[in-house]
Amino acid sequence: MKNIVFIIAIYQRHDLTKIVLDYYRKLSKKYGFTVVVAGSEVQISKDLAKGLIYIETPNEPLTAKNNAMMLKAKDFNPDAVVLLGSDDLICENVIKWYYSLDTEKVMGFSDIYFYSTQHKITSHLTLVKHFGAGRYYPKS
Repeated sequence: MKNIVFIIAIYQRHDLTKIVLDYYRKLSKKYGFTVVVAGSEVQISKDLAKGLIYIETPNEPLTAKNNAMMLKAKDFNPDAVVLLGSDDLICENVIKWYYSLDTEKVMGFSDIYFYSTQHKITSHLTLVKHFGAGRYYPKS
């Protein structure tokens, strides 16, 4: 079985973060992937990430936070790393797809759906470039 690590940077938005981390906590048990969470609010972040791998790092610059998660992911000798935001939910079919991939290319999505809780509408966006949400980085 492929060894995949999901990395998620969190900051504020605690109710939403709890929903997202609970979702991946449950799926990690089902599929066997590791979840690394980088927080910036000391005990609050640590409590939200309970049961997952946690690191504390400044929230800015975000690239440094992402780099810290990638470095921590290396501790698990992954075949691939998946980058997620604290509000990104990907379906189980995508996770199954990650496990089926046999590629040395970075994979991502060129279309994405956004849901506005304020306006109660879903929007669809398509771009030529790949989105960071759920971007798949193979070991190579």
